[in-house]
Amino acid sequence: MAAGIKIIATVMSFLIVSISEVAPWFSSENIKNEVNSALEAISLESVFGFVSEGYMVDEETIASYEELVSSFRDSAEKFMNEEAVRKIIITDDEMLWPVGHKSEVVSGFPYYSNGGVHHGIDIFVTGLDGRNRDENGDSLSYGKPFRAAQSGVVVNVCNDNKWNTGFGNYCLIDHGDGTQTLYAHARTIYVSEGDTVSLGQTIGEIGDTGNTTAPHLHFEVRITDDGSCRRVDPMDYVSEPTV
Repeated sequence: MAAGIKIIATVMSFLIVSISEVAPWFSSENIKNEVNSALEAISLESVFGFVSEGYMVDEETIASYEELVSSFRDSAEKFMNEEAVRKIIITDDEMLWPVGHKSEVVSGFPYYSNGGVHHGIDIFVTGLDGRNRDENGDSLSYGKPFRAAQSGVVVNVCNDNKWNTGFGNYCLIDHGDGTQTLYAHARTIYVSEGDTVSLGQTIGEIGDTGNTTAPHLHFEVRITDDGSCRRVDPMDYVSEPTV
């Protein structure tokens, strides 16, 4: 590898370490901007700039550089998905965002974009560029873990890969304060009925079982304090991540 590439590798390593060190004090959006700025600053033109410093720049060097940039993007993506990046302060009235990766709501409460009734929100995992599929067209959501939004007791589980009224594999957690949360369309559920779960505990993997058009997590908040079961807007209860 040419000396110029070694220098760029050193710079990239420094950036990753530096961003990691300041992560607790930066918002996730700031970190994302820092990563993008770093990528823009270290452009392919930088490689040719090394010519003036006496370094040899050939096709192998350029190929190595492009591989390095790709590696940096992968590292940045992994870093962006670290739990520390999206630490959320939870109050007594808030629930934890159920997906620990960069994600977004693609269908909200109480209606789908086509006007159909929707009792929860649908969450997709996204990449650093905001896309929900990788370069091969595969879903970034499929197989990603999801977690309990609050501590509680698992009161219902279906993990048989059947239709189950459109939910597919799902679990329902009672939080003991008149609220319940439901997690549906899972690839698999890790917990069983009667289990006690803690806040943030991984309880399953995102999948596409039941009535889905693509892998995602269907998440509901239900109010049961008056003996009935009312679905409410999860966004009024959950702490949404900043990324």
